[in-house]
Amino acid sequence: MKKIVYKSIMDPIPIEKFLTQTGLNLKQIDFGQWEKVARVIAPRSLKKVITVNIMSTEYLQTILSAITLLGNPDKKVYANTQIKLVDIDPNMLFTGQRFVYRDHYTAIMENVCQLFKGFTVPQGISQWTPYLIIGLDKNHEFVLAHYLPPIIEKHGHIFILLDGIHRCFIARQAGTNIKSIVIMPFIFP
Repeated sequence: MKKIVYKSIMDPIPIEKFLTQTGLNLKQIDFGQWEKVARVIAPRSLKKVITVNIMSTEYLQTILSAITLLGNPDKKVYANTQIKLVDIDPNMLFTGQRFVYRDHYTAIMENVCQLFKGFTVPQGISQWTPYLIIGLDKNHEFVLAHYLPPIIEKHGHIFILLDGIHRCFIARQAGTNIKSIVIMPFIFP
């Protein structure tokens, strides 16, 4: 199987920094193994999945609300927005990126669906909802990962794809809709 090769890789974030940046309090969330988590990593960096929970809308809104503009940590881009999880036809999306990498989408098809093998989640990425995942990293340490479906901004009647070009490409080629996070309306504070 091919490994997914990305141009940018999410650096692991110490759990304390993640909590400070998002304002989350994990004591309010009843999810096993929290006390053992040292870092937040990308799902592709997991070596073993221990538990999978569906992410609450409140948690999702909290982490999206913490996103800032590059170079301006005071500008929280999605602080005053609403989110919805919807099935969306990838053919109706506008994208800034007009290309996909064959290595990326074939690696997703061959590897990513194995992430939740042994768990009772849909076995195809088109129906995955936001998940909180606790697992082990390459050093056998407990880590937290987030799976988020494609992220889309809605501007009037236009839907702009921000993240998930390769997953949307796969869904479009298969002729199916894909669960997506739609952010609307886009209002700066």
